[in-house]
Amino acid sequence: MRKLLLPYAGATLAALAASVAATLGSRTTFGVLISGSLALAVVSVALTARELMRRVHALGHKVEALRAAHAKETSRTRELTSRAADGAERTSREGRALRAELTRALGGLSLRDLRDTLEQMPYEAAELNTLHAELVETPGAVPAIGSPSVAPSTVLAAVDELRRAPSKTSIVECGSGGSTVWLAYAVARGGEGHVHVLEHEPAFAARTREHLRQHSLEKYATVHDAPLRHVEVDSESATWYDTSGLELPASIDLLVVGGPAPSVTADGRLPAFPVLADRLGVGARIILDDAGSLSSDSLARNWQTVVRDGHLLRRVFSQGRTVVFEVVEVG
Repeated sequence: MRKLLLPYAGATLAALAASVAATLGSRTTFGVLISGSLALAVVSVALTARELMRRVHALGHKVEALRAAHAKETSRTRELTSRAADGAERTSREGRALRAELTRALGGLSLRDLRDTLEQMPYEAAELNTLHAELVETPGAVPAIGSPSVAPSTVLAAVDELRRAPSKTSIVECGSGGSTVWLAYAVARGGEGHVHVLEHEPAFAARTREHLRQHSLEKYATVHDAPLRHVEVDSESATWYDTSGLELPASIDLLVVGGPAPSVTADGRLPAFPVLADRLGVGARIILDDAGSLSSDSLARNWQTVVRDGHLLRRVFSQGRTVVFEVVEVG
């Protein structure tokens, strides 16, 4: 369209100039002037139109370039937005996976329970130092407690039970470790009694026996090799220690349940009370470690609602990861 307008405008002005010249006469001075002026006008209009069209054409190129740049920037923005969304989703997935892995590593403890445990650590450390000064006579450090052994609050609760009731002389511990040494020291201080320990890991059993030997406590504690096996609890299969052939006490005053670890078997601690119920008389106490874990929470509800040999468990108190139960008679 633009290419047609320029010749049309020039031709129109040329025709107009010819018409004026013919009318006025080409030989008259006025006619010559008019013809010359119109001719100049034709040239000026043509030149102005050409320049205008050149600029319009150049401006069109710039507009197209800007449109292309805008489209490219829009595409880039969408790509970055998509990447950011993917990154956020990936971070969220990784965060959930990390949280789940951390929970599994902590044996099912929630992050809130972990925080509470960390807050209690300074106080428990101070109490253990006091207990160490009172009980430990052999030079050398007592084996560490805490994961994978029982929590410090469990050791403190167990030792406190033995100090509070010296008549509790028959002790069974599920799972060996540093807690075994503390319990043996508490029994030795009381002067009588024995700790029977069930351990399914031969390496752990050997290590605990060596710790007992180093502290001259062999006569106060025995570590029994008890591999895991399937047992039946409430018509369902569970996993617990194989106690067949072991010389365990006929009557148990204190049962410390710190194993098997939830990382080994989720239901490993549930059978402790059902299997040993006939050896736990009224007034006997059970101390459950890792009570903040989901499996232990379910276990505690089971123990307090299902009657075993005419007995139920009553929750006495809890502190940190530790819950203390007492055997009571039903009815």
